Formats: sequence, structure tokens, C-alpha cells
Amino acid sequence: MEETMTITTNFPTGPRLIVAGSRFAAAMSRLGLALSAKRLAMPNLSGWFNAIMLAGGGRSSQRRPRVPFRPPMSLGRVPRHALALTERASPANRHRHSANRRTEYPVMQDIGFIGLGAMGAHMARHLIKAGFQLNVFDTNTASLDMIAELGGKVCGSAAEVGSVSDAVLVCLPTPEIVKRVALGEDGIIHGSRARYYVDHSTSGPSVAREVAEALGERGIVALDGPLAGGVPGAEAGTLSIMVSGGRLAYERLEPAFRSFGRNVVHVGDDVGQGQILKLINNMIVGTNLVVAAEAILFGVKAGLNADIILQMLNASTARSYVTEQILAGRILDRRFDFGFRLELMRKDLRLCASEADAAGAPLLVSALSKQFYELAHAHGHATEDMTVVVKELEQLAGAEIARRTQAAL
Repeated sequence: MEETMTITTNFPTGPRLIVAGSRFAAAMSRLGLALSAKRLAMPNLSGWFNAIMLAGGGRSSQRRPRVPFRPPMSLGRVPRHALALTERASPANRHRHSANRRTEYPVMQDIGFIGLGAMGAHMARHLIKAGFQLNVFDTNTASLDMIAELGGKVCGSAAEVGSVSDAVLVCLPTPEIVKRVALGEDGIIHGSRARYYVDHSTSGPSVAREVAEALGERGIVALDGPLAGGVPGAEAGTLSIMVSGGRLAYERLEPAFRSFGRNVVHVGDDVGQGQILKLINNMIVGTNLVVAAEAILFGVKAGLNADIILQMLNASTARSYVTEQILAGRILDRRFDFGFRLELMRKDLRLCASEADAAGAPLLVSALSKQFYELAHAHGHATEDMTVVVKELEQLAGAEIARRTQAAL
């Protein structure tokens, strides 16, 4: 006699599905589930049939081994472990489970760091403070001495760093230097140990992909993790880090990232996506500074106090990081010390324009604001702070953004 089972479904086609058959019933019995009058929550019907086949309830040319299964204590609902089995058996659910499952790895202790500049030196210090064994290289001997005093190991080349470290992090000023350090004659690619590489520089997505491809041929997994927050963020260990590349590599290196970053986000699986986001960030900051300074200078020329203008803007909808932290926080007091060189901002704006053009995305307003940084660079301000661009606008306007007492002097 055939046994019959009633299954309650969540599908809009109907509240119940009646299934009959001794083979089906036997398979359900092997799964330790209630037969006959029991009602079972059924969010994934295809998953259940896959599980039944795995349990040996379906027809097959080969006899499959039984799946050991402990009957649940309560048969009034589908046990969680049985539901997990059926969902994992469904191909449609495999990606969802792998994405939500987080694998715990041993923390890598031997980290390499190359590029001990204005930001890199602070990042290296935080890594040592967090307990990592740090192997460093830089052309600046003063920076190397400082890290050595903190407990870091000084190496003679990028290749040596790659031979004594599990992962190598770099924070370098230009794409050309990044390529030389990663792929050059004494580059990381020639190290014998490193299996992970992270570029914290702003080198652009094209260079990130080129380096990742070359390193991948040597079995080194590459990530890009450009930074936002400037020197103050690096010093305080509160940087924003936009990481892209393989998720598992990101998870292995996340403890290192969090030693010097507060807002650490995996922004995408494709190498270069972090670089794109960083270029967007810098283009907005650079353009915002030009537009805001220009507008405030209009107000000053019309007789308003720059201090009052910024006070009201920062309490209104026009406020931004630029108006609060740069213009009100520094320029009003005639401090041009944000901590990011003009030549680097010009480089980032050029990279952004080039990548946007390659993607077919128009940057009409941003391209115009970029010209003011080009002008300041042409006037010999390359190594000065990026905020010197405000002086170019002040010269054109014949006015200054300064507190009234300072402007009067």
C-alpha cells in the first residue's frame, strides 16, 4: 500500500502538494522526517528532491551509499540541519551559502611593507603595535631607522621582503614606482615566499590589473586597497580602506587592514574596483575645493566676511568635508597643510580623467576643475600642499579667504 504525505509549500501556485509513493516515503524516512499527517515547511522544493536523490530514494544506475543521519528530537517541523543539507544540495543555493559563510584562518604574522612615506610610516607603526612581525623596505634610510627602532626588520630590496613575508603591502607615490617595486628586477615578484600582495597606493585600475596578472602567474594573489583619510587618518589609525579582489584573500588580510583602518570595506571581487572608487573620491574632493573656494571668493568680493560665509554654509545644505575641514579648518587661518601634495592630486585627477574616458563616462565639470591644479603645477607648486590651488583662485579674484582680522593685516 502506498504511503501518502502532505507537504505545505510557500509557492503562490497553491498551499499544498500531495506526493505519493513508497520510494518517496522510504527516502523521507531515511532523512528522519515525519510521514503521513505531518506538515513540513518547504521553502525550496528542488532542494528536497536533490536531498532525496542523495539519500538513495531516486532511481539510479548505481547504488549510492546511505547518508548517515540522526533522527531529530522533534518531528513537528523540519530540523535546521536537515534543511541545511537540502539547501546545500541545490545548485541554486551553493553561491549564497559560500558567500555568507566566513572561513576562519590563522592570522598571518609575517607582513612585508614597502613605502614608508607620509602615510606608510604611520601604517607600518600600527602594524607593529598590533603584533605583526614587519619586514620593511624603503629608499629613505631615516624612515627605515624609525621602524627598526619599533621592532621592524629592515630588508635590502623588495625581493627580500617578498622572501621573508607571507604578504606584502605597498604604499607608493606613483604608478611607475608601483610597477617597478612589484615587477622590477629586484621586485616582489622575485621573492620566494609571499603569496599575497596589496597595493595601498593610488595607481589606477589599469596598473592594478596589469600587476595582478603578472603576479598571478607566479602564484601571488593581488588585492588593491587604496586609502582615504590622509595623513591624519594614517597617524590615528582611522583610514578608510577600499579593498577589491578575491574575497578569501581579503578575509585573510583583514586583521592587518584593521590595524590602521577604521572603515575597511571589500568593495568588489575584481582587482581595480577599489582604485576606481578612490579616483572618484579624489575627483570629488578636488572639484569641491575649487568650486567652494570660487563661490566663497565671490562672497568676499561682494563684501561678506569669509568667516561668516563658512559658518553659515557649514550649518546649511552646502556643507561638506571641504568646507568644514579644509576651508574653515585651515584656509581661514591661512594654513595650507592638508597633508597631500599637489603633484599627487594632479596625478590622481589625470588618472581619473583617463579611466573615465576609457569607460566612456563624461567628466565635463571635473575636467575643468582639473585645469586649476594643472595651473598651480605649472606655476611651480608641485611639491606644496594641494590646498595651494586656492591661492590660484585668490589671485584671479583679487581677494583672500581669511578671517577678517587677518585679511585686514
